[in-house]
Amino acid sequence: MKIQVTEQHILEGHHGSGYYCPIAVALIKAFPGANISVLPSCVSIFYNRKNYFNLKLSQEMTDKINHYDTVGEMKPFELEIEYENQCQPATH
Repeated sequence: MKIQVTEQHILEGHHGSGYYCPIAVALIKAFPGANISVLPSCVSIFYNRKNYFNLKLSQEMTDKINHYDTVGEMKPFELEIEYENQCQPATH
């Protein structure tokens, strides 16, 4: 699945926030009803309180997130998520 992180997502996002950064804003729109949390190294997608998945991010994505959190700047880009093959249910 390809997710477009657009200029609008960047404008709506907040640096330093794993819940409202541009990537989270884009994912919230792509996964309606899910709660999204973005850390520099992974994304968590929560559906109801019983099911959630963690996706590991590439070093390139980690660098983009760290740059945005530090400087507050990001350019639009495409994020590819292969959640059907790479997601593992997280354990409580």
